[in-house]
Amino acid sequence: MYTTDTVPGSGPKPVKSSWLLLHEGDRLHKVMSELRQQASKDGADAVVGLRITAAELSGPSPFIVYGTALKFL
Repeated sequence: MYTTDTVPGSGPKPVKSSWLLLHEGDRLHKVMSELRQQASKDGADAVVGLRITAAELSGPSPFIVYGTALKFL
């Protein structure tokens, strides 16, 4: 999982498919772990453009983590 828009050091790779992954929850470590597990389950080779938002309002899901899953050719 990378915050950059490409996989660092890999050079350009042809992408077979891409899709959005999004998870939310109250514990950042757990949310990140769930996103990683979902990417693996879905067959992603990498997740790029990873973003983390933290809501300032109190509520059940203060953290939202999302990124673009990639499956390479």
